[in-house]
Amino acid sequence: SNHELEDKVAVRTAELARSNTELERLARHDTLTGLPNRRACDERLALEFDRMRRTGQAYAVMVLDVDHFKQVNDGHGHAAGDRVLRHVAEVLRQHLRSTDFVGRNGGEEFLVLLPQTPADEALRVAQKLRHAVDTTVPPVVEHLTISIGVSMADPTQTDAEVAVREADDQVYRAKQNGRNRVESSFMR
Repeated sequence: SNHELEDKVAVRTAELARSNTELERLARHDTLTGLPNRRACDERLALEFDRMRRTGQAYAVMVLDVDHFKQVNDGHGHAAGDRVLRHVAEVLRQHLRSTDFVGRNGGEEFLVLLPQTPADEALRVAQKLRHAVDTTVPPVVEHLTISIGVSMADPTQTDAEVAVREADDQVYRAKQNGRNRVESSFMR
């Protein structure tokens, strides 16, 4: 009976470990897109910032926003909007390197981090992502575009959010300048 009890405890312990692993995954992933969620974005951002401070190697930050997304939801319903967000997430996943990070930062906004990437390469990747979304056939709507703001993290910045705020400012600039474009804090 001692062996039976030990076996039961071992089985229950393994079940608990699997459940905890699944809970950990759910806590850090967006259930709609399967991408890392805001919490995971913040964690990865802090990791990249600490790495940059230690090594001196900058990284690029992109904030991407789906253009006219409210019109998708208003005109086609929220289920259609969900399909569009899943489509964008998949396009981003397919066109980034395995070392890059993409997460859903909230709503129709995505965050991309490009570790150890110089500014000119970050702009090239941003244009590639913009073009990929622009030229793929989205579900539900006839055409879909994104606006992208790009910034560079810098070891002199006070915290990881500085580069994110700069990229966020640039995505608004891209929208003001006509949408379906890339703007950056370093190209003028």
